[in-house]
Amino acid sequence: MRTTRFLLCAAIVASTTAALTATSVDAAPAGTTVADTAARLDQQAKVQAYAQEHGATAASFAADMPGANVQSWGAAHDAIGTYLSAKTNSYVVALSKTAAPTASPPDFDGQPVTVRRSATSKAEVDDTETRIIRFAQGAGHANAFTFDYDPDRDAVVVSTDAPAELRSELGHAAPAAVIESSPTPLKLQSGDQFADKTPHYGGARITTATIGNCTSAFSMVNNAGNHSSYSVTAAHCTRQGYNVASGQYYFGTVTSVAPTDRYDIAKIEWCCAQQNYVGLIYTSRYNSIQVNGASAPAIGHPGLTGACVAGGFTGERCGASIISTTATGCVPGFGCIPALIKYGKNTNEAMTQGGDSGAPLYYHEGHTNLAHVVGMHIGAGVNNNVWAGYAESYIAVALLTNGTIRRFTG
Repeated sequence: MRTTRFLLCAAIVASTTAALTATSVDAAPAGTTVADTAARLDQQAKVQAYAQEHGATAASFAADMPGANVQSWGAAHDAIGTYLSAKTNSYVVALSKTAAPTASPPDFDGQPVTVRRSATSKAEVDDTETRIIRFAQGAGHANAFTFDYDPDRDAVVVSTDAPAELRSELGHAAPAAVIESSPTPLKLQSGDQFADKTPHYGGARITTATIGNCTSAFSMVNNAGNHSSYSVTAAHCTRQGYNVASGQYYFGTVTSVAPTDRYDIAKIEWCCAQQNYVGLIYTSRYNSIQVNGASAPAIGHPGLTGACVAGGFTGERCGASIISTTATGCVPGFGCIPALIKYGKNTNEAMTQGGDSGAPLYYHEGHTNLAHVVGMHIGAGVNNNVWAGYAESYIAVALLTNGTIRRFTG
């Protein structure tokens, strides 16, 4: 299993009529190109190590997410990646062409698993992705790119709104990639739950003076200091030092922003009170769900109702499958964000809208009305005519903000 970036299985660049923009953030420094790839991969290696150390925090996780066991098996057998096939809605483990011969995987609670031997290697996939990042972060264009390794196509697939000429240039720069055109490959969705006063919940509408509307994700507890509570949201929604409001109420101040050439994560704090941010998530304007745990995401259809996202403007939408945990989104002026969760429905239903950036991604544990957090939504797009949501992994949020999920304790 690869966890260092997002792979859609085939390199396809999609052209769109409306360019993706992120005008709410400072442009990436001119020197921010593939030269930073080593640092990016180093950060993602730390995320992976953290995930392995902290794994699942809910007893129901393994049963609810059998894909986690499939991913572990793939990682142990030198897989390029482990994915949920959009065609068959079943797990696919893509072994590198350099992987040693292996027997069929064990039975994963009756889940169908297909093992495929790739015609390429991990190193070749890495090289293709590095070439795409170099191109996406180059000067002279303002287009969005998402890419992932697609086991059905055995290739890195790129979706972009770039015009035909630019897609052709990318084809020369990354000849092994499959390039597809899309009108909206990825759009960062900055946009009561409407006026959330303390104690603050996840899933609330929040705003800053010059950035606009977004959504709070979930509450966390600092691992250091006085173990005070805090909230998180997408970094493109704000800037460090900005005050955040929910309706007429003060929500907190942005105290840190992760490197925006690799992450889309911002931390919101309000001094030192434990009760400022609690383990609840709005599912609609006047209803909420209790948070019972959090963990690294795993591919598949989690729990009984699938993955849910609760945007401050859309409310709770459930029924999604987690398609990949290694997708990459490149946004003009913001950089390339690797290791994103890609999720969506076979019905092609849009689950979010503008203003939902920062929303929590979670599933309902078993038959209970308890939420198990796996990520934080940052944007959505249309890839190969199918809607897809993108989210930062909970593990990345926890590592970059040095915290742990805040469960609801009453």
